[in-house]
Amino acid sequence: QKASKDTNAMSSAEKLRNVLNEYFENLIGSITDSGADIVRIAGDCIICTFEEPTLQQSIAKAIAASSLWAKRFDQQEIHGHMLSLHVAVSSGDAAGFHCGGLLDRWDYILSGGFLFSMAIALKESKDGNVVVSRETWQMFAQELADDVAKGASVKYEKLPTGNVKLIQVSEEWRQSKLTQDNRRRKVLDECVAAWPWLSPRIRGYVPAIVINHLYLEDSSWLCTVLPLTIVFIRVNGLMEHVDGSSISLVQSVFGTIQHHIFTNEGTIKEFTVDDKGCVAVAVFGMPPAVNEDTCSRAAKAAIALRDTIEKKFATISISVGITTGYVFGASIGH
Repeated sequence: QKASKDTNAMSSAEKLRNVLNEYFENLIGSITDSGADIVRIAGDCIICTFEEPTLQQSIAKAIAASSLWAKRFDQQEIHGHMLSLHVAVSSGDAAGFHCGGLLDRWDYILSGGFLFSMAIALKESKDGNVVVSRETWQMFAQELADDVAKGASVKYEKLPTGNVKLIQVSEEWRQSKLTQDNRRRKVLDECVAAWPWLSPRIRGYVPAIVINHLYLEDSSWLCTVLPLTIVFIRVNGLMEHVDGSSISLVQSVFGTIQHHIFTNEGTIKEFTVDDKGCVAVAVFGMPPAVNEDTCSRAAKAAIALRDTIEKKFATISISVGITTGYVFGASIGH
């Protein structure tokens, strides 16, 4: 908001980008060094996963890494700005699948019951806290008991919901769980070696604005404040199908969303599944598709999408919200 009112909005956007980029670059580096995979960055939230030989090992590593991130990145001052961090840890079965394909644009969806328990834990987690969901802690309890018997120091507090807040973790215990291995480095090296084959396949997951400026070798529009129209689409009746039981239905619904958004020269920012349900976020007015009538295009797309969904799917409906305003956009991370 400050940047949108600034007479030199680009300068304000660049300052904000520099603060966020330095913070996220270090945080993302720590996450990957811990052996986690970043599934999605949604706003100021990073969702990452650990996949060790056993679920208990994955939980232990996630808890150890989370305690490290909270210690290292909470209340961190960058260029005069104080940034905070809080973490929630959850576990369980997950379904992940790729959907889309129209104009070779794709998205990856991760779903599962663990997302709901993670959302509850996150609400209980304040600045600097690590909160572990009740079910996750129960699966971790035996391994923790064994570690404590061997002299490990892990202090925690049980919350009224049954979730657990970490109070203190000894450095020795943390490091014992964050032992380095070469599996992730091997995978990254294989990706680099296969880049000529991999590059066109990854391109479908990268926002068009980024691809265009990579081709032009121009990143000036990747950090700016723009007047955009945002469309929030909640898909009702789809939650029970995103567990992998009916991928074809999810694909058909998302393909319908793509069709109406792309027809009106919009961009789909994300399609997520969480405690709020199945939500797609579309953007109108993002370069290079800048039009004078972005508001009407967004409204037309929303109305046409609603009508098509009602006719095409007996058990699916959508709720749509549309808003217009100045939006900050920049490339973050490394």
